[in-house]
Amino acid sequence: SCSLPPYPLTGTKENRTGLDFRYAVTGIVSGEVMTCGGHDEDDAKLTSCYSLQAGVWVPQPSMQARRYGAAASVTYEGFLVTGGGFSSIGWPVIVRLTSTEYFSSGQWQVGPDMPLAMSGHCQVTAGSAVIVT
Repeated sequence: SCSLPPYPLTGTKENRTGLDFRYAVTGIVSGEVMTCGGHDEDDAKLTSCYSLQAGVWVPQPSMQARRYGAAASVTYEGFLVTGGGFSSIGWPVIVRLTSTEYFSSGQWQVGPDMPLAMSGHCQVTAGSAVIVT
């Protein structure tokens, strides 16, 4: 088992800031654990990203789209996040996304759209290909 420091959740349930681990994506980016997106009761901070550096969660640039239930993998271009969604009128209604974005050189870039909107899907990098199911 591994032990991680508490994730940066602050405030009360009604006004907390930070990111909830539910439905977030995680990968190893430049040797550091990076976690982005997720869902909380208020649909807040779904673009937030943090990396674990020397045992401390450090804020990173936010994704461009709110996402929970997205998929992610590390590619030669960076940390690729695909699909997912957000709640437009409250949990559990979801607006699924076709969009993708990737984190490289400390910033988010828009990636190509997927042919179908997806959330709760799987993704893996195999060589130079990314397989999304």
